Amino acid sequence: MKNDSLYQYIRQSHSKDLLLYDNLRYVLEGQVYYYGNHFLFSNERRQKAKDIIQWKELLKTGYAYYNFVRKNGKDAAPRVLSNAYFNFNAELERLGYAVLAPCWSFRKGDRQLFGDMAFYKAMKQIRKRVFGSDFNDLTSEDFSKAYYAFRSKLADKVVESDVKALFVPNDVSFFENLSINVFKELKKPSFIFLHGLPGRYNIIDENRTDYLIVWGNRIKQHYIDTGFSANKIFVAGHPFYKQLSVKEVRSGMTDILVLAKVGLGSPHSDGMTLYDRGAQIVYLLEIQKVLQQKGIKQVRLRFHPSANPDWHYQFIDRNFFVPDFQPLNNSLQKASLVIGPVSTVFLEALYNGVNYMVFEPSENGVNIFNELLVAPFNGKEEGVPFAGSGVALHRLLTDNVKADTAIFNEYVAPFDIGFIKEIT
Repeated sequence: MKNDSLYQYIRQSHSKDLLLYDNLRYVLEGQVYYYGNHFLFSNERRQKAKDIIQWKELLKTGYAYYNFVRKNGKDAAPRVLSNAYFNFNAELERLGYAVLAPCWSFRKGDRQLFGDMAFYKAMKQIRKRVFGSDFNDLTSEDFSKAYYAFRSKLADKVVESDVKALFVPNDVSFFENLSINVFKELKKPSFIFLHGLPGRYNIIDENRTDYLIVWGNRIKQHYIDTGFSANKIFVAGHPFYKQLSVKEVRSGMTDILVLAKVGLGSPHSDGMTLYDRGAQIVYLLEIQKVLQQKGIKQVRLRFHPSANPDWHYQFIDRNFFVPDFQPLNNSLQKASLVIGPVSTVFLEALYNGVNYMVFEPSENGVNIFNELLVAPFNGKEEGVPFAGSGVALHRLLTDNVKADTAIFNEYVAPFDIGFIKEIT
């Protein structure tokens, strides 16, 4: 078979319902691939945490009920629906918008939720089915009917609430993907506010909304080179980071911070990328070997939020790799050097004035996780110390090759989202 992915096979079998199956892709493939105790929140580990999840749901329901009850009359300001990252919503409010937080994804402090108690209950019912059912149920005709019934409720509530635009952090999660489709159907604009360096580019992901908002001009250019229309991409900068004033990063081996590499729990939308989870351990062992050759006795090790540190420590030297759970900025401010894989932390390290050496063992531009490396992590970007092997990493350390801080301002512009008023 040309496509040996279970998801692709099912999708082809339901070719008349492509929007539904695009909406469900992240969930369906998560049921196939998001297993294993190397993940902190894998499917089987999530099942064990049901009691905690139920308590959180009770608290959320209480907050939602309070929010809906105290809701006053319609706000005079134009309404938008947003669960974008950082303080993006605060900036929208400063521009004169009334921001509604989606009831499927809200945070403490969100002042107004989208919907009402009846809609909230309907959302909880479909969410319970999406994230609590098995593959067979999610691909059944019965689920399809329930899905379209909720989709209709969502569209009606958007119209009733007179919401002008949608802002989401991604276009693959279930409710975000669904909302994008509803807003397209209603001919209302939708935006993704990208939360970092993509690490991969394809013509499907981040291309479902009407507009894509990125941090810097270089990111925009990479998307254009991939095939995106330049007219749909806007550069907003980052709400926390100002223009970098650091002239040169510090770089030494007195306090090295190593970032662990973690695999994906679901393939990207342009194809299937499977990997051997043992590569996560190989990655760390190779770094240890190189650093010990340089006389390093101990480093700090930081894990991605989705990784399970306990699993990793069954395989690696606890005396060499000391876990680091500090707030990221504190950790970076202490570090004399950072060694890590493809990560937005590259930019955050430069902002904190510390060197970042990219270590991605690879051949012909493909790393040990079978991922295609892209700029600025493919070894072709001037000013980015890149090592595609242990030998190359040893050379970077010996020569103390430093990242060029000028690259930061190319990837992160001064924050400004004033362009939104012209579109909405």
